Amino acid sequence: TLDINSKPTGARIFLDGIDTGDTTKTIFEGLLPRTYTIKLTKASYKDTLFSTTVDANQIRPIYVILKSSP
Repeated sequence: TLDINSKPTGARIFLDGIDTGDTTKTIFEGLLPRTYTIKLTKASYKDTLFSTTVDANQIRPIYVILKSSP
């Protein structure tokens, strides 16, 4: 399970390059245990790209502070 949140909220979430159609704050359940690539995008902010590993039967909280773009 991934619990993805950002400041500010409302960033679009891409999981392994696929637009999930969701924005932060969102919880993704039922994910297979493995490493995922996550990208957060929001107008007027820099895209944020990172990887995280999901473990079986655990919640992985993610909190990202988005940086404004010039």
